Amino acid sequence: MGDSVSNRSFAKALGIQSSSWLTNVLRGAKGITMETAHAISDYLHHDVWERKYFETLVNFNQAKTVESATICFAALKQHLLKKGHHAVDVLEPDQYEFYSKWYYTAVRSLLGMFPIGDEYKTESVG
Repeated sequence: MGDSVSNRSFAKALGIQSSSWLTNVLRGAKGITMETAHAISDYLHHDVWERKYFETLVNFNQAKTVESATICFAALKQHLLKKGHHAVDVLEPDQYEFYSKWYYTAVRSLLGMFPIGDEYKTESVG
């Protein structure tokens, strides 16, 4: 890798013709195929552990069902544990559920900003 990498040069190094490919991936408009994941790993000189972890992340990101996401999540957790991460560093499945939707943490954060008791009062504006 050189000192400076542009979207165009990165895509070209991966064998992708579109200079906007990386931008589209980062925006969530495009996914990463396993073939592209391998090309990225080659480009970044991933070792065997990093390559397998990255492939599992790609599969996790593309999971179409909760079951397949759960399987990928368990594989990610096991992969991290094999690398020496302590169990406290890795989310448990029920903790994962909390982070599975962006708005869970947003709502939880908002709840901490306002005093909320057992009762609430709705005021009409008018």
